[in-house]
Amino acid sequence: QNGHVRLTLVVGCDEINLGCKSIVFTNVLEKNKISPDVRYHYRLIAGALAMKAAALLEDNTEELADVVNTAGNWVKAAHGTNNSSVYDTAANHYYNVIEGRCGKTALGAKILAKHWFVDDEGSWSTEERTAYDAMHKALGDAKTE
Repeated sequence: QNGHVRLTLVVGCDEINLGCKSIVFTNVLEKNKISPDVRYHYRLIAGALAMKAAALLEDNTEELADVVNTAGNWVKAAHGTNNSSVYDTAANHYYNVIEGRCGKTALGAKILAKHWFVDDEGSWSTEERTAYDAMHKALGDAKTE
């Protein structure tokens, strides 16, 4: 009627009338659900990507220890959530990589002595943080000024 077409958005069982075009979206939430379906899933993804990068690094280097320690810190931060077993499994795997591949480094030795990840930053973390801060400063972000 009068050139107007009705737009209906269907989410699960609910229907919302938006009033413009005739498009029906069914099961939007089901088709676009987050995978893996755990809280703080992005920490698992970031950790997995860091471990892919770590696989390319030489054994017993400070850079390797720094990358794996950073990944471990990302996933350990989610400990105590509803899905903490997922994070514990990832963190334990990362700790085993420290033991097997970079336990002889200074950072690796600190991690092994503590039996968990440490808050120390190595050269890789420092370079990444410096680049991150420089980007935000260039964008005029007040947090870094």
